[in-house]
Parts: sequence; C-alpha cells; structure tokens
Amino acid sequence: MIKIKKNKLNFNKVFNLSFKQVSKNWKFYLKIGAIFYLILLGLLAIASLTILSANEWVIITSMTIAILIFMFLEVIYAYYLFKTVIKNKKSHETRFYEMIKLNTKPGLKFFLYQLVYALFVLVLFIVIPMTLIYLLLKYITNIWVSVSLALIILIATVFLGIMYSVYWQFYPYLIVEQIEKRKKFEFKKALKQSHKLVKGKWWPIFAFDILLALILLGISLVGYVINSLISLASVGSLSLPILGLGFGILLVALSMLISVLVSFFELPIKIILLGEAYKQLKK
Repeated sequence: MIKIKKNKLNFNKVFNLSFKQVSKNWKFYLKIGAIFYLILLGLLAIASLTILSANEWVIITSMTIAILIFMFLEVIYAYYLFKTVIKNKKSHETRFYEMIKLNTKPGLKFFLYQLVYALFVLVLFIVIPMTLIYLLLKYITNIWVSVSLALIILIATVFLGIMYSVYWQFYPYLIVEQIEKRKKFEFKKALKQSHKLVKGKWWPIFAFDILLALILLGISLVGYVINSLISLASVGSLSLPILGLGFGILLVALSMLISVLVSFFELPIKIILLGEAYKQLKK
C-alpha cells in the first residue's frame, strides 16, 4: 500500500532535483540523440533500397519495419530513463550498447504494458463515446435532442479525459517498478495507485503539468526556430548553382538532426520532472 502525504507538491524541490540531473547528464542525452539519428538514417537508407522494387507493398512494408525498429529502440531508451529516475542512477555512466542489451527484455514488457494502457484509454475515451454519439444521431429523430445529448457526451468525455490523464500519469513509473521488482503485471492496481498518489492534490499537479508543458514547448520552439532558419537556407541554396543540390540536401539532413536531438532532449526532461514529482508524492 502506498502511503500518501497530505501536503502539497513541493515545486522548488522537484525542479531543483530535476535541474541537477539534467545538468549532469545533458551530454549523454545529446549523444543518445545523435546515435539514434544515425540509426534512423541507417534504417531509412536500407529501407529506401526497396524503392528500386516495383512492388509498392514491399516499399511500404520495409519503411514500416524500419520505423517500428526505431520506435522500439526509443521505448527501450524511455524504459531506461524511467528506471534511472526511480533508482536515482546516473545516466551518463552507461554506454549505449549496454543500455540496449540490459534493457531489451524489460523494455519489451514495458512496451506491451504501455500498449495495454493506450488501448484502454482509446476504448474508454474515444471508441465508447464516439459509438454512443453515432447511435444517438442515428436513432433519435429529434435533431435538437440528439445533437444536445451528443454535445453533452463530448464535453463530458473531454472533461473526464483531462481529469484522468492527470490521475493516471504516474502509471509508467508504477509498471517500471513492477518489472524491476519482478512482480506480476497488475494493470488495475497500477491505475489505482497512480490515482491515490494524485488524489487530494489534483490541482497542484495539474498546474505542475502545465509548467512542464510550457518548458517542453519552449524547447520545441528553439528547435523550430533553428529548423526554420535551416529550411530558409536550404531553399536559398537550391536557387544558387554555386552551392548546388548537395548543399541543400546537407542542410535538410542537419534539420532532421536538430529535430531528433530536440526530441531526445525533451524526453528525459519530461520523465525526470514527473519522476521527481512521483518520488516526492510516494514518500
């Protein structure tokens, strides 16, 4: 049973501890982003060889496999970050190969457990409400009644979706603990524990989530500005024969690198900040 403190979330403590972790490991995060960028280029290069094939299904399948491999490696990296935050380990002490090797099996479990959660949320907040709205609009002849009821369902779904997204946001940390302690996967228990952690502190945690979203938005905007400048330069290079097509392609590759680095820098920041909040709430 998780014991829950009744005091509010200490924002200063969470941000200070998170800042220390990020400041110590930022080189590691950028290095991982660069490695994943090279992996992505390699996978796309191999998959692009199928373009020579006349069969469009072969092309689509190869590209899909390449993207799925990349996504799975990203899930392993995310699992590793969750684990290091929970166990207070230093990310920069691990090499990329060791990270993948040691976390592939638990990372696969983590992926499957996250998939269960995604399907649960999909059914609960999209499939069921949309089905109800469809049936209302189809079988209730009075247009005002059917539209009014549909709007009520839609508003209620959005409201409940926001509310429970805050309640259940610590689910990944709880299932990582289940995996690390070699416990049986208990989906319902993880949701209940996350709900208990947030109960009575919903508004402070919601405010914390907004702050986190603004931080991530700021990082994304920096990447967007840099990419916009690179895009302008690449368009300009195409109109100058002296620079040539090769320089434009190089700038596009650089823009892609910036996007990957920003993405792989945002991920640990999000996991670390929420992880420090999770550990504080759990004490």
